[in-house]
Amino acid sequence: MATRRWTAADAPPQTGRPALVTGSTSGLGYEAALALAGAGARVVLAARDEAKAQRARASIRQIHAGAELEFRRLDAASLTSVREFAAGWRDRGTPIDILLLNAGISAVPQREETEDGFERQLATNCLGHFALTGLLLPSVGQDASSRIVKVANIAHRPAQLHLDDLQLKRSYRPMDAYG
Repeated sequence: MATRRWTAADAPPQTGRPALVTGSTSGLGYEAALALAGAGARVVLAARDEAKAQRARASIRQIHAGAELEFRRLDAASLTSVREFAAGWRDRGTPIDILLLNAGISAVPQREETEDGFERQLATNCLGHFALTGLLLPSVGQDASSRIVKVANIAHRPAQLHLDDLQLKRSYRPMDAYG
């Protein structure tokens, strides 16, 4: 028995539902924003780079002319940016029906630390999303159809977890940091 692959066309209507997508300027985040816009959601493109976000927005609007899209600056590697983003969201009083956490970086060749003192991949891919989720949790819709989704892939599998050196200060390897 053959199975049919799921596509964005199979998504149920999301008409008017607020959807916040981090890392929405390219890759999986862009595709998720595109699919949500196509299903009628009001999509917030949460990203570091406004120029890239505006290009993504224009591209989505070429495909879905009536799409409701908004850019909001968010750098998931910066806890200051995460706090400011969450405070701004709470101040506007808009619920979030879909929180899609996709922002990420990988294979940074040399170990880098953020302004908060965390290894950059750990901060971007994990800590920023964890903090953002906690700060936005009161805004996430209370009905059964609201969702928080953390995007990941299998690239972490070959990584070695160094529990005694999570910041990888002693033995940095790009894919270990990613994993």
